[in-house]
Amino acid sequence: TFVNYYNSGLAVLVKKGTKGISNKDLCGVSVALTTGSYQVGTATELSKACVKAGKPALKEVMFQDSAVTILGVADGRAQAFMTDNAVGIYTTRTTDKNLVVLPGTIPGTTALSGIIIAKGNTKLVKAVQTALQHLMNDGQYAAIMHVYGIGAANMIKTATLN
Repeated sequence: TFVNYYNSGLAVLVKKGTKGISNKDLCGVSVALTTGSYQVGTATELSKACVKAGKPALKEVMFQDSAVTILGVADGRAQAFMTDNAVGIYTTRTTDKNLVVLPGTIPGTTALSGIIIAKGNTKLVKAVQTALQHLMNDGQYAAIMHVYGIGAANMIKTATLN
């Protein structure tokens, strides 16, 4: 069972000062991707949509691990990197302050994230759900999310079960 606490989505990480790139249109943009990652499939689907719309496909620049993928954007080998919004914000605050997360997420990439609890452990599920809901109701959830740079678009109002 998942106790949902966050609405995640893929964001776009770019070098500070980058112009002309939008998470709503990555057609023709060189995108750093980590081999075998979820983002590779997303890039392929976005590229197909670009070509179907008569625009240039994404230029996929592959790297072997996430650290090198991020470095690929920082040093200019690629223009952008697709990552979970929260991960992107954390990266810009802790790893490379010359990178920024573009506002919003790539359309069609949002999904709920949750705390996983063993199936059948109903007491723990109820306790975690109740605690999260309390934090959401009294404003502590929003305060915590803001500390980490997470905006209202990624916050949920109800700790649902999945």
